[in-house]
Amino acid sequence: MHRALSRCQSAGITSALLRNVRVARIAGLQRVAAAPSTAFIPSASRFLHIQQSLRQTAEATRSHEPSVDYHGPISRFEELGERGMAHPAIVQALTKQMGLENMTDVQAATVGKALSGIDMAAQARTGTGKTLAFLVPILHRIIEENPALAARSSHSPLASMDDSRALVISPTRELAEQIAAEARRLTANTNVIVQVAVGGSNKRAALQEMRRRGCHILVATPGRLTDLLSDEYSGVKLSKLNTLVLDEADRLLDDGFWPEIMRIERFLPQRKERPRQTLLFSATMPREVLQLSRQLLQPKHEFIQTVNEDEAPTHERVPQKLVRVDGYQNLMPALYELLLQGNEAAKNGGRPLKAIVFFNTTAEVELGFSIFRNLRPKDGRSPLAPARLFEIHSKLSQFQRTAASEGFRKVESGIMFSSDVSARGMDFPNVTHVIQVRCPRSTDTYIHRVGRTGRAGREGESWVITPKTDTAIRGTLKGLPVKADNSLGTATLDMKQPAELPKLQAMILNEIGEASRFVGMTQKSSVYTVLMNISLDNSRDMEAGVQEIVDLSKYGWGLRYPPALSRFVLGKLPRGIDVSTVSGPATPRESDDRSSFQDRRGGSRGGFGGRDGGSRGGFQDRNSGSRGGFRDRDGGSRGGFQDRGSGSRGGFRDRDGGSRGGFQDRGSRDFGSAYGSRSNDASGGFSRGGDAGERGSFPPRNNDRGAYPPRSDRRSDGGQGRGRDGSSGGSRRYESGGLF
Repeated sequence: MHRALSRCQSAGITSALLRNVRVARIAGLQRVAAAPSTAFIPSASRFLHIQQSLRQTAEATRSHEPSVDYHGPISRFEELGERGMAHPAIVQALTKQMGLENMTDVQAATVGKALSGIDMAAQARTGTGKTLAFLVPILHRIIEENPALAARSSHSPLASMDDSRALVISPTRELAEQIAAEARRLTANTNVIVQVAVGGSNKRAALQEMRRRGCHILVATPGRLTDLLSDEYSGVKLSKLNTLVLDEADRLLDDGFWPEIMRIERFLPQRKERPRQTLLFSATMPREVLQLSRQLLQPKHEFIQTVNEDEAPTHERVPQKLVRVDGYQNLMPALYELLLQGNEAAKNGGRPLKAIVFFNTTAEVELGFSIFRNLRPKDGRSPLAPARLFEIHSKLSQFQRTAASEGFRKVESGIMFSSDVSARGMDFPNVTHVIQVRCPRSTDTYIHRVGRTGRAGREGESWVITPKTDTAIRGTLKGLPVKADNSLGTATLDMKQPAELPKLQAMILNEIGEASRFVGMTQKSSVYTVLMNISLDNSRDMEAGVQEIVDLSKYGWGLRYPPALSRFVLGKLPRGIDVSTVSGPATPRESDDRSSFQDRRGGSRGGFGGRDGGSRGGFQDRNSGSRGGFRDRDGGSRGGFQDRGSGSRGGFRDRDGGSRGGFQDRGSRDFGSAYGSRSNDASGGFSRGGDAGERGSFPPRNNDRGAYPPRSDRRSDGGQGRGRDGSSGGSRRYESGGLF
């Protein structure tokens, strides 16, 4: 009896209940004393009788006490502890370690329901805190089943591979890593183990980690999870699973993961054998998601709508601007100008620049990132400082992608060059700009990209920078609140004609041109092929579309000949187009002794000059033919893309006044011409910073960077792109005036 009372006290039975129990005990003892000795009750039966009396008394007492609403509306995380809804260790992690106080609308609407153990389908937009909405119930259920895991201790029993209690399925690797990172923060002071299984990572290393540490919460992508479960030698079992979460369910179905989900479900224990809670979260609720919920959730599951139908979606609240550039060669200068504006606004008291720059293909992501990474530092710092640069796309390893996403998430100011791998589900805080270079393929893609900014009540803005001939605008942006913007001066420049430029525009073109020089030919060739394919498949006027891409190689990258195209691409060309003007030589030409950005008729004409002569180079002062291109209006002796010396000829020439311009070394060494001249003459071209007599572009196959300094050499001077001999690759710095 004393043990029974002590158990009641340890269970938190109220003092009123204990008084009633003592009265019942006294009354029972009096009845036993008054009973005849023949009515003696055996000890075991007497214990069962007392337990029954205690239960009846407790029920009677509770009926007279005011009821506590454990699952009513909540708005603060502390209420989870005050109401006894979640384990104290979880509440402490949320409020103390993570510094959270108030719940988001999604969390307030779903956490209480999920803690009750029912199946639930919730419609919630990304960036609204739904990750914690399912992690809190998961962790509470695990600790409730094994209280020894509530506190971190070396004495707790080690977990095994088949100890997985919760499974979270995510559509992308990045989102899975993000969920796992949040789960590790929540479980930091517990003995609960979180593991990740995603494609692109080392399967063997992941299995070794699971064998060594065990697993309680497994976050996985469908493909890798199916691989592990179907591999009888992996040792991954989910026989003890009690919670299944499908995050971004609409994305899972959009990406074609329905068969994998059905297959995974067959590996899970039957509900009759092992009760399981299933939680489904989705930004939208199309018919396919509703069908999935009916198939995986209990018939009496709860549906929670956290999207206010009267609230304007993100893509309607965020200001959206469209910049139509003159040609593909204007894309990078216009992007650079926009980023400079964002940095300048931050210096004047605005929010720090944090931008995601989306491209439609991986090749374009790589090229864009390489160009901006090679911008010449000013005073030892990047022109976009303090913003840090990141890239993320499918060709990176999972480790690289995770490092990039985590780095961008943590920095105050940064620029992420990205493909669509980060367009949905990823939560990057404080993003000020979403910039889409070329119009995306579909309206859904556009909307999800815009959704990366303007999150959690923060302001943001969306930009689309695309050529004026892009026909996808009509279909993709139809009906959306996108307004034309003409504030970027470099967007409308005709880079194929001479022009007198303001200081800022001249500086931008100079710096982008110089940075483009140090990008490997492989990346340029990949983008050229991709864009040519797109143009041939979608352009109404094929000849004009093809010429636009050729102009990009000549005026945007400074190539004398366009990159070589495959026979497959050449087979798409319409009749009447000269193949030699579209596809360059597959091997270096000995006969090419002219520089890039140079007139065909001679070396005396500077950068971006016309074909039919004239003494002035491209983007040159109209009043003087003796100076190079990209000059400022003030007529200083140093025009853009010109050497620092006294030579009268413009366009990427050396300091010593060599007769031919074009991306030449500043020193006096003689380098081969573009595409390699064997004669070792003094002609310019994309020459290497190596010894004299070396040929230019397209080196032997065992050295992919022959025409440009290797990355290690380029970075040895702080990213300024100097040659191996320490000399700079060109003298195109614009030196007069500030940025704004």
